[in-house]
Amino acid sequence: MKDIPYGRHFKYTFEELEKGVKCTSCGLFMSLLNKNNLKCGCGSIEKTEFAILRSVEEYKILFPEKKITTKSIHMYCNILNSKRSTQKILSKQYQINGFGKTSYYEPF
Repeated sequence: MKDIPYGRHFKYTFEELEKGVKCTSCGLFMSLLNKNNLKCGCGSIEKTEFAILRSVEEYKILFPEKKITTKSIHMYCNILNSKRSTQKILSKQYQINGFGKTSYYEPF
């Protein structure tokens, strides 16, 4: 049997996971406070942009084989009302490749 370098591996799919941005303080899902901030029931507040980018890093760990797309991150975070808002946040930290539905993001 081949050794697993980082312990157990779990089988899961994107569809099976509960979607949302988790609070760094308590682990509960956050909600939109206003355009620029998310809030948690524990009282924690986080800038929306930072929370989305943190979630992108989590997404990359959970799904290393998947490309980062506006649609996938928008669905994974399940917090912003518009894909355009997700796209704006991604374009600040990532380089877009391709056009339209086939476009994806990579680090600069």
